[in-house]
Amino acid sequence: MSIFIIFLLRLYSILVFINIIFSFLKPDADFPPVKLIYTLTEPLLEGTRRRVPFALLGPLDLSGVLIIILINIIIKIIQRLAQ
Repeated sequence: MSIFIIFLLRLYSILVFINIIFSFLKPDADFPPVKLIYTLTEPLLEGTRRRVPFALLGPLDLSGVLIIILINIIIKIIQRLAQ
């Protein structure tokens, strides 16, 4: 069970990373894969932007990086508990 949860967390982390890349590339938001990634990641990113005051440093949006770090911490905790 823990392997499946870790897999989902890593998959979501990859989606957040792709969203970070999209923020630089500005792809067409109506393209179905782009729309899917935004739909899956933006709710958590938006919540992070609202709740963490330093997530937005001027034009720099660190919410994606914070989420990836948090996901990695959660994965490490799950791995230790599963041992």
